[in-house]
Amino acid sequence: MKKILLLFFLTIFSMYYTNVWVNILREKDSLMQEINANSFKYEVKSIDATIKDNDIIIPGKYGKKINKKESYLNMKKYGTYNELLTVMTEVKPDISVEDNYDKYIEKGNPLNKNISLVFIVDDNINQIIDILNTKKIVANIFIDGKYIKENENFIRTTNNQIELLSFNNKYEEDSFKVSLSYLKSLTGKDSHFCYTERKDEKILNLCKKLKLHVIKPYLVIENNLLSLLKKNINNGIVISIRINSANIDDLSLGIDYIRRKGYEIVTLDDLINENID
Repeated sequence: MKKILLLFFLTIFSMYYTNVWVNILREKDSLMQEINANSFKYEVKSIDATIKDNDIIIPGKYGKKINKKESYLNMKKYGTYNELLTVMTEVKPDISVEDNYDKYIEKGNPLNKNISLVFIVDDNINQIIDILNTKKIVANIFIDGKYIKENENFIRTTNNQIELLSFNNKYEEDSFKVSLSYLKSLTGKDSHFCYTERKDEKILNLCKKLKLHVIKPYLVIENNLLSLLKKNINNGIVISIRINSANIDDLSLGIDYIRRKGYEIVTLDDLINENID
């Protein structure tokens, strides 16, 4: 038994020593030295998410660095330095929206000229869907759990992203979880978000437990859609638009205005995404 253990430890030590020696030789190689000398050209520091008032988070940004070992192995095949064979690795921010479910999200990273449109479903949703389809836009639509059974076909067929608003206007854990499961059975997708228009600890705590990010729109438009857009449009904001006749009439023009100002309308998933484009 002692001989077996000794042999095992000698094997481990030999492997470790060999690996150390290989790394030393690699670092002395002129090719690796050239990779090290040029690494600063490609590396981008990550940007931490910003936390405001202890309960609002603004997404940060992944960085990137050279994977020196993989880059070296790629270039060694050809025996020369070639920046096209550089392999990059993403660097996650120390503070990331991905790890924070106990915060409200009002906007995405302000470095990105993106905007998300959010709608709460009601009887006029089909008119909104027609406009979104015409404009080739995918939006986030929040529905109450009771709505699901009566509107399965809509949920299955829409190309917009469906999220759960509540169940019978309440955030009760058991009924909420049942609705989440039912919604996934229809869409084939996991839910990612909760929704509130005011700070609500009950919603925040429940959604944190279920690992759902809580969206609290930066701007809620009841009416005067065009006027409010012109006054408030900004990088990364989440805009919740009430479904009423005035906003339905103005929505198409509002979308045109957003695009004319150089903004891209994206889903909430894309809006809060911290990965490098």
